[in-house]
Amino acid sequence: IMDVVKTSGLGRPAAPVAGAWQRAGHADHPDGAGWTMEGMVLPAHDHAAMAGPLSGMVERADAARLPRPYMIAIPAASDTTWTVTAQVKRVQDSRALYIDPSDHRIVADIGFSQFGAGAKAIEWGIYTHQGTQFGAINRWIMLAGCIGIWLLAISGTVMWWTRRPPSLSARRLGAPAAPDGLRLRAAVLGIVVPLGLIYPLTGLSLIAALLADRLLRVAFRSRPATR
Repeated sequence: IMDVVKTSGLGRPAAPVAGAWQRAGHADHPDGAGWTMEGMVLPAHDHAAMAGPLSGMVERADAARLPRPYMIAIPAASDTTWTVTAQVKRVQDSRALYIDPSDHRIVADIGFSQFGAGAKAIEWGIYTHQGTQFGAINRWIMLAGCIGIWLLAISGTVMWWTRRPPSLSARRLGAPAAPDGLRLRAAVLGIVVPLGLIYPLTGLSLIAALLADRLLRVAFRSRPATR
């Protein structure tokens, strides 16, 4: 999904020079550039001998009216731009400068308005999920969701314990019986399988739970029940 959004015109903005975006090495990924620009940099002149100290880069960012606080990412590669990213709370305020350190020239000035529709939607979702997009009310709503998940997990365990079947004492887990009917099973699979593909870790956890259930069933059936 990420690659489709980024390469279909719905994500990453066009580079100032055709084909100029480069994927940086893992150690050179600029922090704070957001999901859309993750790992992306621009080529620069070799800056083995940088023109001026780091303060010159700060002056350039201030001159471009990049709001503080901001983060300066210094790459290990000598032919890559430095990235200066504003540390903001609202997605519409996000902005990143790509600066050639050899002459402090701004190669690209990327803001939220330049993102594609797909990237805007995903970036908005990330900021909302982090609880910063709408201030304190955003964080309270996210906290309520977390508490709701805790309550579901706890209440589910309590409900199972209070309603556990007598067969549990005969080395059975007490899991509910599988639903009857192919249509109902197909409906369940139609929900679970797409979610497992969209969220691979969830899919793997479901597969692990299914395998564990099968192994436990075999183990319990192979051992005689005690009375």
